[in-house]
Amino acid sequence: MIFRNSDDKLKYINKYLAKLMNIAEKSVRDSRYNLALASLATYCNIQYGINQKYTDNRAEELVLEITRKLVYLPSDYNGKSNTVLFYDGFGLDLRGWAASFARALSEQNYNVVYVAPLSSFGKIPHIVSEIAKGKGTIEYVDMKESYESHLGALNRIFNSYQPQTAFFYTTPHDVAGAAVFNAYKDRVNRIQIDLTEHAFWVGTNAFDYITESRDIGASNAVYQRRIDKERIIRIDGCLYINSDIEDAPLPFDIEKEKYIFSGGSLYKTLGDDNLFFYKMVDSILAAHEDIRFLYAGGGDDSELNKIILKYPKRAFHINERKDFYRLFENCIFFLNTYPMFGGLMMRYSANAGKIPLTLRHGSDNEGILIDQKNREIEYDTFNELMDEAHRLIIDDEYRRTKEKKLEGSVITQAEFAEMIKNIISNKEKCDSFDMIEEIDTSIFRKEYLERLDPEEVLLSSIPLRINKPLLLVFPTLFFKRIIRRIET
Repeated sequence: MIFRNSDDKLKYINKYLAKLMNIAEKSVRDSRYNLALASLATYCNIQYGINQKYTDNRAEELVLEITRKLVYLPSDYNGKSNTVLFYDGFGLDLRGWAASFARALSEQNYNVVYVAPLSSFGKIPHIVSEIAKGKGTIEYVDMKESYESHLGALNRIFNSYQPQTAFFYTTPHDVAGAAVFNAYKDRVNRIQIDLTEHAFWVGTNAFDYITESRDIGASNAVYQRRIDKERIIRIDGCLYINSDIEDAPLPFDIEKEKYIFSGGSLYKTLGDDNLFFYKMVDSILAAHEDIRFLYAGGGDDSELNKIILKYPKRAFHINERKDFYRLFENCIFFLNTYPMFGGLMMRYSANAGKIPLTLRHGSDNEGILIDQKNREIEYDTFNELMDEAHRLIIDDEYRRTKEKKLEGSVITQAEFAEMIKNIISNKEKCDSFDMIEEIDTSIFRKEYLERLDPEEVLLSSIPLRINKPLLLVFPTLFFKRIIRRIET
C-alpha cells in the first residue's frame, strides 16, 4: 500500500487501533479476558510501533479492570524483606540491563526470584550464572501461549515467594505483567526500570517508583506519562562486559587492521533526508584508503549495501555478536548512528576507552555519559564532525588525548550495586532529578512517523501466535504473515 504522507499513515493505523480498543472494551464487559488482553496487548504494541504518544489512559483503565477481575491476592501475604523478585519480560541475555541487575542483586546477597520467559530457557547463560552465584532461583513463565495463563503463572510466583520488593522490567505491551504488578500496590515495593523512555509503554499503575537515567526520560515521565517527580529515581546503567569469544569468523583481523566501528538496529541510521550517517561513512572511506568500516546489527540494509558495493573490500556488515565488546576495544573510534543514537553503544564505547563520535540531533543524545558535555564527543554539524573524524584517524597522539577524557564517564559495578541497594531499602540516598524541564519531542516523533512502514507495524503486532483470539478479526494479516514465512 502506498501512503501519500504521514497523515495517511496515521489514519490507516488509527482504524486498527479503534477496532482493537472496541474489542477490548466489549471483551472486558463480556468477561472474555484472554481476548481482552490480546486486544490490549496488540493495541499497545502498535502504539509503541508508531511512537506518537507515550501513554494511553483508557488502556491503563482496562488493565486495572482486568487486574480486579483476575488477580488473586492472598489475605496472609507477608512480604519477605530480603526476597526480591525481578520480572524480565524480554528474556535477552546481554541486551539491555538485565544481566547487570542480576549481578548486582546477587552481589548484595538478596534472595532473588528471577522471572524470565520460557522461550529464553537455555538462552540466557550469563543471567543464569549471575543468579547462581547468590541465593537466587529462576522461574520460567510461558509468555507466548496465552495472556491469561501468563498472568496466572506470574501471580502464583508472587504468592509463592512473597517478595517485599519487585522490579518491573518488560516490553512496552506487556499487559499481563502490568495487570499483576497493579495488584500488589501497598503490599510490594514495586520498581519500574524504564528501558523504553523514548516511546509508548503500558503500566503506569504497575509501580511505586520508576528509574530514569536521562533528562529526556524524566521529562517524558512527568509531562507525558504524568508521573509525580517524587516517584522518579535517577540511576545510571551499568555495563555487563562479556569476555566470551564467538567461533564465527569476522570479515578481517580486528587486531591488525584499522577500522571504524558502528552498530545497532539499522532503522536508527534512516529517516533524515540527507542520510548523514552514510555520508559520514562514505567521506571517511573515500579519504582514508587504509581504513575499513564495520557495522554490526540488523534491519533495513538498503543504504548500507550501497556503501558495501562502493567499497567491497573495506566496508562490512555483520549480525549482532555476543563478543561485540572486542569490536569496541580494537576500533579507532565508534561512529554513532544518526538520526537516532545508540545510548548503550555510547556507554560501551566510552567504557572501552574509544570515542563515541556523535552528530547531535536535537537533545536526543544528551545525558548518556556522566558529565557528557565535557567529554568532547558531540558535534553540531556534519562538517565539524568530519573534521574531528579525520583528525582522530591521522593523529594518534591527539586521539589518545581525547580518549583520556572518557575516564569516569561510565559508572562502575560497585557504584551500580550500591544504587540498587539504596533503591530497595534506603531511598533517601537515591539520586533524583533536581529540575525536570519539559523536552519537546515533536520533531523526533515526526521523523519517526516519516520513516514508518504501517504495514510492517501491523504485521509485527497483530498476527502473532499468542494473538490467536484475534485470528477471525484480522484473518488477512494472519494469512500475509504465513505467506511471508513460507517465502522466506
